[in-house]
Amino acid sequence: AARGRAMAAAADADLSGMAALIGGDFAAAEALAAARRAAGGRLWVANLNAPGQVVVAGGVEDLLWAGEHAAEHGIRRVVALKVAGAFHSPIMAPAAAALGAAVEATPLDAPAFPVWANATARPHGEDIGNTLLAQLTSPVRFAETLVAMAATGIDGFVHVGPGDVTAGLARRSVEGTEAIVVSSLEDIGAAADRLGVGA
Repeated sequence: AARGRAMAAAADADLSGMAALIGGDFAAAEALAAARRAAGGRLWVANLNAPGQVVVAGGVEDLLWAGEHAAEHGIRRVVALKVAGAFHSPIMAPAAAALGAAVEATPLDAPAFPVWANATARPHGEDIGNTLLAQLTSPVRFAETLVAMAATGIDGFVHVGPGDVTAGLARRSVEGTEAIVVSSLEDIGAAADRLGVGA
């Protein structure tokens, strides 16, 4: 809750947003963002979701610029996302103090099972607090996290929540993986059956 409030406050203080780059890879997205920053703008890679699906974050003008210059970097399309700010980018730095205070006041024990961090694409280590803080301003390495999880022997993923977007991203990121969707209460029984567990 503290993280959400801090991120919302940082977003409210700066007109910013995010956009999906369709058809471009990480190198193309980083080249686009670097070109904008070299010209004095504020644009960063924020999410590495799946092959061919990367998200950038920046100021409103920077995102408009990205749409105008995407083709120069081999990116087919730029789609604005309906979000309140430039999350997972340096624009969220003002939220770090509030989140840092909340993290410092919260006892954090080592997890009982691997909990993967989106900023590092590996399980949380002993420094959970700083990893949580890094997630404010670091890109979400979603595809890399899924690939690393698969390398440990995980052979399927469960999307829990509305829609099925992350299930599709998992299938694109990890060849041959099973991705089960649980987007309603009715889906729970079928998912439990497929996983071989009691509902």
